[in-house]
Amino acid sequence: MTAPTERLQRLGRALAVEQDRALAQDLSLGSVRARVIARPPRRRLKYKPVLAVAAVVVSAAAVAALVGVGKPRTPLGATFGDHPLSVGEWVSATEASTPPIHFSDGSQVSLAPGSRARLATLDSVGAHLVLESGSADVRVVPNHGARYKVSLGPFAVDVTGTRFDVGFRPNDELFTLVLHEGRVVVSGCVLGEGRQLLAGESLRASCRAGHFEISAAGTRPIPSALAAPSAASTAPAKAEPEPAPEADIAPRVPRESPPVAPTWQGLSRQSRFTEAYALIEQEGFDAAVAKSSASELALLGDTARFAGKPADALTAYQSLRSRAAGSAAAKLAAFSIARVHFDQRAAYADAARWFRTYLAEQPGGPFAREAEGRLMEALSRSGDGAGARKVAEGYLARHARGPHERVARQLLSR
Repeated sequence: MTAPTERLQRLGRALAVEQDRALAQDLSLGSVRARVIARPPRRRLKYKPVLAVAAVVVSAAAVAALVGVGKPRTPLGATFGDHPLSVGEWVSATEASTPPIHFSDGSQVSLAPGSRARLATLDSVGAHLVLESGSADVRVVPNHGARYKVSLGPFAVDVTGTRFDVGFRPNDELFTLVLHEGRVVVSGCVLGEGRQLLAGESLRASCRAGHFEISAAGTRPIPSALAAPSAASTAPAKAEPEPAPEADIAPRVPRESPPVAPTWQGLSRQSRFTEAYALIEQEGFDAAVAKSSASELALLGDTARFAGKPADALTAYQSLRSRAAGSAAAKLAAFSIARVHFDQRAAYADAARWFRTYLAEQPGGPFAREAEGRLMEALSRSGDGAGARKVAEGYLARHARGPHERVARQLLSR
């Protein structure tokens, strides 16, 4: 039992004794009349016992409230369909009928098909969900003291009670959010320490492009994070010619364009990673590595990673680092290698080494905050508690409101 709790309980017992003593006094009409006759009248004396009782009752109620606040709250639970969801566990939405992630306070997260997420933390006041790719419909029930976070690449959304749609496309680092109810704070990358959004507002941000846009309801809509703009949607509208008289219109035979065979690059850019990987397998993954340019190697590694092929993903990323050493893409590949080791291989010591590599090569890079937070987790899980606490101190000094804030404070409290 903690010292503050013991002091509150001692105060509560003392107040209870005083309350019992005050209530034990005989306040009957005869008793009060006898005391009034026996002693000189004092205008305010007869109210003193009643006021004392009221003060004691109010004080006792305050102590009870404080003790209630101090009591530990029951940890939240999370389920994915009928399956209890554990911290660190990954879930994927394979089709439209995939069940949402349910939390015991009534909050839920519905993943869109092709999306992948990880439950990073879960405690009595909320949860931290990492959305690796894709999009989700998030509904957080308003609750006093609730704290939810959704992380998407270098971005983080702080939530108390609200409803919004959010998405992230990793190959071009595009983040979108449409807020339907409540308010959120979005931070990371081009957004700095945070931007508050209100109901009806939308946000579109890109680390690679280095800019963001916030629009309100009724203004230009923001495209989905998973939908690539088509040429038709971006081309300027052309004026329609005046229709010719009906008699002068010659019949036109529609010309069918030959079907275009899909490529793994095109499928991957649409986040259809399983289909893209199936095409790659037809010619062989090693052959695809040999034929790919430096920029395609990054996409090839992402495709294998999201298709659940960690060994092939590491091959592509390592090839990129060898072939384009020193480039921005090669430095980013170090972060991707670390994620493969952490998320898919549970090789936490290797993950920590590659997170450190990325931070050394790009200390101010777009994923630096995420890498520092993941480094904390990797060190802790690999058994290096002292190293994890040292990183946690630096993380809180630089990112006091970052998505790994709670993880850092938990490490420092041990």
